[in-house]
Amino acid sequence: MTLSVSGKVESLAEVGQWVDDFTSKSSLTASNNFALQLCCEEVVSNIVKYGSLPQEMADHQTSTIELSLKAEGHIIELKVEDSGIAFNPLESTEPGHPSNLNEAKVGGLGISLIKKFSKNIKYERKNFKNCLFLFFDFSPKPAAS
Repeated sequence: MTLSVSGKVESLAEVGQWVDDFTSKSSLTASNNFALQLCCEEVVSNIVKYGSLPQEMADHQTSTIELSLKAEGHIIELKVEDSGIAFNPLESTEPGHPSNLNEAKVGGLGISLIKKFSKNIKYERKNFKNCLFLFFDFSPKPAAS
């Protein structure tokens, strides 16, 4: 399944519905849906907030985000492409853990969450586009005895 959305916050609702459709057609669990939803939302919202085209380019073209989901058995591949500024999330540093509530900040955990929920992440910059691949292993978990 593929989806193309504009690089605007309003596109998040469309992305959410698209993920719901995919998980429903693929008979995935609610927890699988949650993982895909969270990762899609984090990636797309980061592109919208931080990956904007330089102003001289933005004046001449609309930012578009291309998403695709495909299943190979229990492995799900999410691919996200955008033509914004180059950004490799694998090179970002993990945020520090606050020692108390006063030091805690809202936000900044999106990339950490993506790394936690996906099995593998791959990034490449190709033809002036960011290409992010997230792989999920949704193999059934053995029942606890």
